[in-house]
Amino acid sequence: MPAGSPQTPDRASAGDGIACVAFDYGGTIDSRTSPLLDGSRRVDPSCAAPLRALAARGLVLILSSNTQRGQHRWAALEAAGIDGLFRAVLMSACVGLRKPDPDSCALITTVAHCQPGEVLHVGNNLETDVIAPARCGMRTALVRPDGMTAEERQRLPPGALVISHVKQLPPLLDAPAVAPPSPGW
Repeated sequence: MPAGSPQTPDRASAGDGIACVAFDYGGTIDSRTSPLLDGSRRVDPSCAAPLRALAARGLVLILSSNTQRGQHRWAALEAAGIDGLFRAVLMSACVGLRKPDPDSCALITTVAHCQPGEVLHVGNNLETDVIAPARCGMRTALVRPDGMTAEERQRLPPGALVISHVKQLPPLLDAPAVAPPSPGW
């Protein structure tokens, strides 16, 4: 649906208005038990198909990852055969911005050529991947394979999705809509 098009609540979906999905890496799309490859864990093989499905829908995919000097994500993405799916890989050690800095959200929207409300930011860190992007007006999804604590539920921004795995995203984006948070939440 083009940006600015009117939506009817009964026809809207969680994916309406989303032009970009920005992913965290560690704990979101990596395999926590794999050996290191160029400083990064390998991509979880069960994440490749959902990422391909999202890219096939025409969504812009961006990787937004806090990294240490010498830690790179490209080798792991390439080994999984998904490096070509991402418009950009924004590694904090390279770009000089770490999440939750609001400028890291601005960089995502600039690279994606969209507004904050058109971005779904997906990650496993409540503060850096969900709360901070929601404050910038992005839609968010928290990855929690083992569920959430009561404290996390209290802090979860309005409208944030909670998923146990990235493979849940393609069908969720066809589900009933969740309005983007108001900037400054």
